[in-house]
Formats: sequence, C-alpha cells, structure tokens
Amino acid sequence: MGLRIMPRLPTDGIPHPWDLTMRLLDQPLPLSPLLQPAIQQHIDLAGGEWRITLYWVVKKKWNPKLKIPVKRKYAKLLEPRGELFFRTLELCISCHDCSHPDTQHYRHASDWYLQLMQEAKNIDHQEIQANDAIGKKPFVQHLYQIIKALKNLENPATPSTSLHFYRLMEVALSLEKQDRFNDNYWKPFLSALSRWIQAVDSPNCHDCYVDGNKIVCQIGQGRGKKTILVLPDPNSF
Repeated sequence: MGLRIMPRLPTDGIPHPWDLTMRLLDQPLPLSPLLQPAIQQHIDLAGGEWRITLYWVVKKKWNPKLKIPVKRKYAKLLEPRGELFFRTLELCISCHDCSHPDTQHYRHASDWYLQLMQEAKNIDHQEIQANDAIGKKPFVQHLYQIIKALKNLENPATPSTSLHFYRLMEVALSLEKQDRFNDNYWKPFLSALSRWIQAVDSPNCHDCYVDGNKIVCQIGQGRGKKTILVLPDPNSF
C-alpha cells in the first residue's frame, strides 16, 4: 500500500517531544522531479511500509490498542521491523541517559532517534534510486555481518556512512557490561535485529526494482519474477 493512501500516523497521547519526532518521521522525503515515475512510485510504496512500521512503534511504546490500518497478514509481515524500530527507540532512551561524550550531540533521546531514523530512511531511498537488480542476497549477507560484529562487541558502522547509528552503537557497546542495560536494552535490541534479518531472509520478503515502467519483485533465488505494478507508458499518449 502506497504512502499517499495510508492514514497518517496517529500521535495523540504521545508525550512531547516524542509526538513531534514521530510526526516528522511520518513525513515523506521530498522527491526529485528528475526521477522516473516508476522510481517515484517505488519510493511511495516503500513509504507506505515505513508508515506501517511506525504504527508498530506507536503500538508497542505508547498505545497497545492501536489498530494498524492494513490487513492483519500484511501488518504481521512488517512487525519484525516494527519491533526493531521500537527496540532502537528504547536503546536511544537508555543510552542518552548515560554520561558518554557521544550523547552531547543530541538535546534529548527523541532527537537522537529522529536523526538516526531519518538517516536510515535516506539510505533506503538511495538504494531504491540506485535501482540495482542484484537480488537480496548481498543485502542479507551484509546484515548478518552487522549482527555478527555486534555480538563480538564491535561497531559495524562508521561515522561516514551512518553517523547517528555509529554513535548509538559506540555508547551501547560501552554500556554492554552493565547487567541491567544488557538484559533490558541490549539483548532485546540484538534479538529484534536478529528476527528482522530472518524476516528479510525469508521467502515472504522479495527484492523489488524498477524495470522501465514496471516495479518487479524477484521471487525465490532471483530466477523468478513477479510484476507488482505497471505504470502507463508516457510514450503512449
């Protein structure tokens, strides 16, 4: 479901400044008029999934009775990423409360979360615009390398590629030996990351790319293809 037909994220009842943070994360990134229509449509579809994921965050953190406005089966497919986003939020709160020097870059935990998630959204958009039809295997392998590094207490990020995630991991790794932090924040974050990677690696998750005026998903090991959207050919008018 595309972003334009998804109901806006409800933020009533979310304490300030988290309500502002969630509204800002719900805003679509501006599109370039130079992008081809199918790429723009792919970004719109990805934005719909992003909003559903934010629904999960609000449901898990502030409003357990919140209804996600899509079919239950579709919503459940995105729950692992919603759990990861939620556990990342909890990690930001816990890490910001410590005295590590990297926390001074953020006014409060919600500011850190906002910067980190906008960074992640930008990376997603860059990948869509690159439109490399190489399948999801390299991406999954990269994700497994990330969690392997974290379990080995190594920071897999760099300031040049993902500054805000890098800082979060630096602080989290410095706190990892504290039992309360480890049990309540670090282990749940790693568990959520692991479950999300497994979800991405499952047959239910397909790699999509643009082919002319079509959005195509690779099925299975990349040999099969399924067209999920065909835009009108501008040359036909």
